[in-house]
Amino acid sequence: MESVAYDQFLELENTHWWFLGRNAIFKHLVDRVIAPKLGGGLLRTLDLGCGMGGHLPFLTPHGPTVAVDMEPRCLRHCKDRGYPHVAAADGTRLPFVDGAFDLVTAFDTFEHIPDDAAAARECLRVLRPGGRLFVSGPAYRFLYSHQDRVVHHHRRYTTGSFGRVLRDAGFEVEKASYINFLLFPLILPAVLLLKLKERLRPPAPDAAYSNASVKVGRLANRALLGVFSFERRILARVSVPCGHSLILVARKPG
Repeated sequence: MESVAYDQFLELENTHWWFLGRNAIFKHLVDRVIAPKLGGGLLRTLDLGCGMGGHLPFLTPHGPTVAVDMEPRCLRHCKDRGYPHVAAADGTRLPFVDGAFDLVTAFDTFEHIPDDAAAARECLRVLRPGGRLFVSGPAYRFLYSHQDRVVHHHRRYTTGSFGRVLRDAGFEVEKASYINFLLFPLILPAVLLLKLKERLRPPAPDAAYSNASVKVGRLANRALLGVFSFERRILARVSVPCGHSLILVARKPG
């Protein structure tokens, strides 16, 4: 990603409704759905594309967690936060033996990897038989905008296209759902208007702002967080057919 995106994400991950809401969903599904399926004991977890370590607080209580990223500043920050188990690695060439992990998480990671099929095969390889892969990503190619270019997205997915990548690698997809669906009726026209503006007045090639740059008042931030995080109660039971982002849970056979 562009340096400004790392700076913004680090600044906002503990306050911005989007970061807090998605982590509430991820934590709820790990705690209530995935960990019980894996036996409920200590889990060996790999967090692929760990970024600044925002997911580690809800992954490490389940067991030893290794944070992997290609950006040195991310790994340094994870260590500074008290998470010493880090590794610099490409998602298509992971430095771990076969079957090393019970759970691999890749939250908004696959869209950054040029060869997502190779990354899926690597995730399958390092999981034990019966292990789970939990991924998230941005939805719908037609929503691709300057924001995606700033954070170096190669693609946006549908649950169908992402599911095919995982199935072709050898996974069994257990859950495929969109998230950020309650706010999607508001987000969709806003993004389309932004894309129209970008077409009429293209951003400069070096314009490195992201959607996180948009200022949100305290009350609005709290309201948006409440709506977004409420989705965790729905997603633990059912999958949803549309939304601004998506999640999949897949199982390694055996």
